[in-house]
Amino acid sequence: MVTVQGQAVLMDFGLAQLAHGGSKLTKEGTSLGTSAYMSPEQTSGEKLDLRTDVWALGVVLYEMATGQVPFQGHYEQAILYSILHESPEPVTAVRTGVPPELERIVNKCLAKRAGERYQTVSDLLADLSALKRGTESGVGTRPSSGSKDARPSIAVLPFENRSRGDEDEYFSDGISEDITSALGKVERLRVALRSRAFQFKGKRPTHREVGAVLNVGHVLEGSVRRSGNRVRINVELIAIEEGYQVWSERYDRVMQDIFEIQDEISQAIVEKLKVKLVGDEKQLLAKRYTENLQAYNLCLRGRYYWYKRTPEAIQKARGFYQQALAEDPDYALAHSGLADYYTLLGFYGVLPPKEAGPRAEAAATKALEIDADLAAAHASMGAIHSFYQWDWKGAERAFRRAIDLDPSYTVGHL
Repeated sequence: MVTVQGQAVLMDFGLAQLAHGGSKLTKEGTSLGTSAYMSPEQTSGEKLDLRTDVWALGVVLYEMATGQVPFQGHYEQAILYSILHESPEPVTAVRTGVPPELERIVNKCLAKRAGERYQTVSDLLADLSALKRGTESGVGTRPSSGSKDARPSIAVLPFENRSRGDEDEYFSDGISEDITSALGKVERLRVALRSRAFQFKGKRPTHREVGAVLNVGHVLEGSVRRSGNRVRINVELIAIEEGYQVWSERYDRVMQDIFEIQDEISQAIVEKLKVKLVGDEKQLLAKRYTENLQAYNLCLRGRYYWYKRTPEAIQKARGFYQQALAEDPDYALAHSGLADYYTLLGFYGVLPPKEAGPRAEAAATKALEIDADLAAAHASMGAIHSFYQWDWKGAERAFRRAIDLDPSYTVGHL
């Protein structure tokens, strides 16, 4: 706290311990503390380390810059839910004149996953000091929005379906989208949105045309052929400016290896583009949402038909999502897909909103209970906040959280 005389005073360290008897209240597995300043792992009673303090300091920095705490609610459980599942209103939206670099620093402190925060306070201090020097000298510390992003960039073009029938189109599209989503979680790599890359589906543009339209330096293109229990995937990574092949590979495996193939492709791209993974990005790159191959196939089908947005296709999507959940009831992506299905039914007037809204919210809530870091589920909840509850701030927080988790997820931006 700072007094009116400008003197800094330490008021409280938040120690929870009985005054007499010495029985400690703060221990692993509990979530004691001042709710608005508690980290996600603290609210969940998980093991804590110094990165929990980085989170709390981020809350204080946010409060200093805006005059309000980032996570709010009328009661404690609402605050804890906001900490776990929602993104705070951007600092620059609450208070004008705040340097964008300060917003970036605060956002990094408030990353839901500890591995994505500052790993030491020294690193945080270095960024704050650089911001201070830049502010005093009148020179910004980060590129302006109009300057070129120095990060390596890539677009994953829709893979060509070389199977015998069009019924396998969902599979080649799904592989392309899953690789896009995996790469989108890497902070030091810029990935074109799925919707922008898919505008070239069925076309044969030159690599330079793709680079010019999508503003990327590399493209990944490939093909998929399925036959019985086997799958063949060919991929090629192209450097657009130089016009040469950086890397290519052919995977001829059984279908049960499809998850490993996607992991290997994503890892190879990161290595070839010399992108350094930070925090828990290596685990995120290889993250799987189900180990059930049948459930995975069914969910891909559901997503494929949901994107078509016709009444017949949407009904097909629901059937595939429900079949996927019958195979794996803990498949968060399928629950999120079902939430999107009900949201669209109410939005288009097929179901009364009073019926569609609660069903959509139940499915999205279930998805978040299974995986609180699923971008699709946060986007689903954002649509529910928007269409059914008219909770514009809640919707924005949910959509921003989806984009933070997966910047390449088109629906979040939409």
